[in-house]
Amino acid sequence: MEYDPGLELSRAQGLDAEKLAGEIRDIGFECRRCGECCRGEDEHVAVFPFEVRALVGATGLKWLDVAAPPESQDIDMEGNMHSFEWVLRRANGNCRFLGCGCKECTVYGARPLLCRTYPFFIDGERLQVSKCRGLGSPISVERSLELAQVLKLRLITEIEETVRLFSRFRGFRMGSRNQCVKERGKGSWRVGRPGNGTCIVHDSAGTWVIRGREFAGRQP
Repeated sequence: MEYDPGLELSRAQGLDAEKLAGEIRDIGFECRRCGECCRGEDEHVAVFPFEVRALVGATGLKWLDVAAPPESQDIDMEGNMHSFEWVLRRANGNCRFLGCGCKECTVYGARPLLCRTYPFFIDGERLQVSKCRGLGSPISVERSLELAQVLKLRLITEIEETVRLFSRFRGFRMGSRNQCVKERGKGSWRVGRPGNGTCIVHDSAGTWVIRGREFAGRQP
């Protein structure tokens, strides 16, 4: 079935936050401040451009010290790697914003939507849950409703950001005779030749060229 962003956005906007909150209460949750969701190589946090800007403002760090493009197999004919998202930088295998005790977030007030809603997420209009030590604990009506509203906001934001990204994306030629183009409803990519150290990031705000740990040309 072809992806229809307008329909997906309408469905997301129509989600009943109170019903969602009831499901959250049935599951139960309380953050244990254990920091497990911030540690380990598998715990990558995808962030939107506006979230990176918020963290830059909160910390005074440079953009590329806050976030980086994840590894990608989308390589163009010049050997440039292409990526379509940002993830939080890591240090020693952990989120770089995890405090010295490995339990406290040092940017708690500016943390991304993914962090604010963990371990919950919505997939296909259904509430899903990731592994977490805090599951099964009592949660208040107020807190569950707050969490449900942020979950709904996160889903709406994901769709809106995706629409803006692909409205700007113009495609690129892969490192073979194949051409990577924007195809509505299709997300498959062909693997090209190994990269040359340059990464091109496509996001909802534009296209950015990175060489090493520096932007080449304009910056977000």
